[in-house]
Amino acid sequence: MDRKHYARDSLDDSSVLYAAAQVLTCWALDDEDDPRRWLMIRTDPAGLTLLGPLVAPRWGQL
Repeated sequence: MDRKHYARDSLDDSSVLYAAAQVLTCWALDDEDDPRRWLMIRTDPAGLTLLGPLVAPRWGQL
């Protein structure tokens, strides 16, 4: 996993895993069989609803 933004955005593995686990629904933003970009609606620890993008690495890059 690319962690170049972890320090800048005060992220750690547990916060990223929490965000991924709280997804209510999502849509692929790429027109291909293996999309990298997703738009997700999720909740945060305070119960607020958030809309945000996710750019995932290709499976071969994990």
